[in-house]
Amino acid sequence: MSRGFLLDSHVLLWLTPVTPRLSSQVLDQLSLAANGLFVSPASVAELCIKASLGKLALPFGQDEDAGEAFTQLLEELGIVSLDVTLAHASRLRDLPLHHRDPFDRLIVAQALAENLTLVTHDRTLGQYNGLSVLWA
Repeated sequence: MSRGFLLDSHVLLWLTPVTPRLSSQVLDQLSLAANGLFVSPASVAELCIKASLGKLALPFGQDEDAGEAFTQLLEELGIVSLDVTLAHASRLRDLPLHHRDPFDRLIVAQALAENLTLVTHDRTLGQYNGLSVLWA
């Protein structure tokens, strides 16, 4: 049984009032998360990199300090940052190369290590054995 949900980077954005894209069914599931909603710093890093390349608009002003803005956003949404540990990083060694994106691989490793359900729209991530997924 999962002890909570780990949100993929796009799901974090889809939870914001700026870009609401989650179905009522997914929102209902997330609201039942007695053990919490989590996001990886790897997801925040991915979003910041995409924003710096002009591929993405963050859900707050470009002039704001991204670290402070993300901290405030997570607090408002009731999401906890799941620190990356050595156990998470070392789990990458044993993951098959279903997905080559290092950010996605790291959040898969975190979800597996922490027994969290990964909330994602990326169907490729469903190929990892043992990974619990809630499709967004």
